[in-house]
Amino acid sequence: MTAESPPEVSLDDQCPRCGERFQPFQEYCLECGARLPGSYTHGRPVSGSSSRWLWATVLALLLVALVAGAIVAVAATDNGSDQAARSKAPGGRKATAPRAKAVPVPATTGLRVTKAARAKAARAAPVTWPAGKAAYTVVLLSIETSAGRTGADTAVRNAIKAGLRDVGVLDSSGFSSIRSGFYVVFSGVYDTIQEANSALAAARSSGYELAYPREITPKSS
Repeated sequence: MTAESPPEVSLDDQCPRCGERFQPFQEYCLECGARLPGSYTHGRPVSGSSSRWLWATVLALLLVALVAGAIVAVAATDNGSDQAARSKAPGGRKATAPRAKAVPVPATTGLRVTKAARAKAARAAPVTWPAGKAAYTVVLLSIETSAGRTGADTAVRNAIKAGLRDVGVLDSSGFSSIRSGFYVVFSGVYDTIQEANSALAAARSSGYELAYPREITPKSS
């Protein structure tokens, strides 16, 4: 089944107060701070959370336990064979007898699982906007700084649990392309608007149906 392409963003809507263009479903005008018609006030709860990393870890532990059990069984077999041969040999000396072949241990399997788990854990950590970088992102929601940062940090954790990558929060006061006074929860750092539009589908399918792309330009030092 072919996934539908994410809808392109229209820039035809304008703020009724200052005339600044705004994106669909944007909550506040980033130029004058006015509340926009049809604004998105609160982030929707994230639908579904991925637990595949937990299952991968459980499977890895089970595999390690099975391998350890095989090693113990082989060692016990070897020890029993040695004791039986020694008891039958004259003077109690160990008689020469063919040794059982050891079961090969897939030593690299646990390493591969560990690397995959570490890579996923790294992607799940909140990110910060690259210093001095002008790029595009997908805005999941924005919260006024007067409300405190707790809500924004909670939204970041929820977005990560939903499976979104490169999720973080930025203070709009450090950027010239958006109006000061907001904590912006974003997902991804993209060089082009096309890349941001391509990532939009993942954000909306994860429960953020009103997410939209936005250009982020840091203030010059």
